[in-house]
Amino acid sequence: MSISDLIDTKPLDLVTQFVNQQDWFLHQTKLNQLIADVPGRWGQHQLCVEWFESEETLDVVCILDIKFDNIQLSEVTTLTSLLNQDLWLGHFVACERTNIIKLRHKLMLRGAGGASPEQIEDVIEIVLGEAEQAFPTIYQVLNGPYAARDIVNFGMIQSHGHA
Repeated sequence: MSISDLIDTKPLDLVTQFVNQQDWFLHQTKLNQLIADVPGRWGQHQLCVEWFESEETLDVVCILDIKFDNIQLSEVTTLTSLLNQDLWLGHFVACERTNIIKLRHKLMLRGAGGASPEQIEDVIEIVLGEAEQAFPTIYQVLNGPYAARDIVNFGMIQSHGHA
């Protein structure tokens, strides 16, 4: 298979290949949408990927394994806004209707002739990595004694190595 064959492959096929390599449980909910159950360090997240053919856009969403109460909405909105300031890719969204927090990114592929396996791998790994990194901060705000403004600067510090 040549590089041009890989780029011509449909983005959802590349997502399926990547998810299967990770041995994550995968199910297809709609023709152009896949959902994978992703075991994380802090919970069982969901990776939702949807291909929009007309826009040639891949919507990549990680739904975090945590819910908030309606009374926490204001604090969660503040938290997601603060978290978004330091993200390299994507943005956090607090969904008021479902009380979930998700990290979303759109990969624009119009005119690119498709996606490469490396692009798919990078986007998924970055989105999942950022969600995992933010999870302890989100947990502390929702379940601990901390306010978003008090903890967000400490929670998103990149650590290297182990203590």
